[in-house]
Amino acid sequence: MTDQPKCAQRPAPESATTTTSGIRTTELAAPASWTSRDLSELGQWSFELTARHIDELSSALEKVRRQGVPLLRLTSDHFPLPTLAVDLQRPADTLENGCGFAVIKGLPVQQYSESDIKTIFWGLGQHLGVPVSQDAGGHLVTKGRRGNEYPYRVVPLASRSADGLRFRTGGSDAVALLCTSGGGRRSMASSTAIYNQILRERPELIQRMYRPFCFDRHGEHCPEEFPYRSVPLACWFAGRLSIRYARAQLESAQRFPEVPRLEPLDVELFDLIDALANSQALRVDVAVEAGDIELYNNYHVLHTHLRPAGHGGMGPGEQYRLWLTLRHGRPLPPDYVWETRTPGEGLGRGGVSPRDVIALN
Repeated sequence: MTDQPKCAQRPAPESATTTTSGIRTTELAAPASWTSRDLSELGQWSFELTARHIDELSSALEKVRRQGVPLLRLTSDHFPLPTLAVDLQRPADTLENGCGFAVIKGLPVQQYSESDIKTIFWGLGQHLGVPVSQDAGGHLVTKGRRGNEYPYRVVPLASRSADGLRFRTGGSDAVALLCTSGGGRRSMASSTAIYNQILRERPELIQRMYRPFCFDRHGEHCPEEFPYRSVPLACWFAGRLSIRYARAQLESAQRFPEVPRLEPLDVELFDLIDALANSQALRVDVAVEAGDIELYNNYHVLHTHLRPAGHGGMGPGEQYRLWLTLRHGRPLPPDYVWETRTPGEGLGRGGVSPRDVIALN
């Protein structure tokens, strides 16, 4: 899908509102908005795999092996989970209608080979959504080391908090991260709670969030497309607030001469978002262990990289990542999302349009 030249001239704040979306000028309540105090108990959003669930995963894996189904052609029908598929509706609902993130705990990764782990992760993902490409090469399941799940080239110092964290959203409806070794902590904050606080502290900045901003695509675009994508930071549509934010991309897009220059109030807005995301009141730090599958709704939660427990006292750690179009995701207007090709299912939402083939890693 080719981008429209929205960045050629930034419209006035009033014209950034379309007939399909408006501007939310009052605060939103829980569960969309939550603070660190609200989420003090892990059980509110964690889901523990039972022995029966793990047996079902192993049985589904054996069925895929017997049938010889290639991974990228594997659908939820090829990977039946009679009990787990039903129970996954709870974290899926939490992801879209609750606090916006969930952790599936207890996958015994040490019992499986690397190939088996990829198959199980892909099969679980198929029950939650449709994987979309994470780069122009069409990679759908990617593997990386802790702290490198977003390998953008430009990371301005201004996008980092005092302890080195940068909070952002990803490029699809949701991201799934499977920790396969090591462990550490992930930090996150509710984008709705941040929005509410901006309404309290700097209400004059809210309309600015609905203006189009240019996000650098870092070369992940087709030749006929623009090297940046222009979308608002905030979208109020069908009774749902969605937030998109990645300061590194916003600032590095300034390298293109045709992109409108960031204004002083834009920088103040970014600084405030960063400060609120890292504040004691809004930021939540979650312990992550090998075998955990983290799920984040990118319209709902800002999150940052996995830090080693003990500040570097552990091994490098590894994780797999999926970008997902949620099967029961929120409706969004066409000026806020984009379509991408998916393997065997037509079009997904978000992600990166692959240039040719769709690959595993």
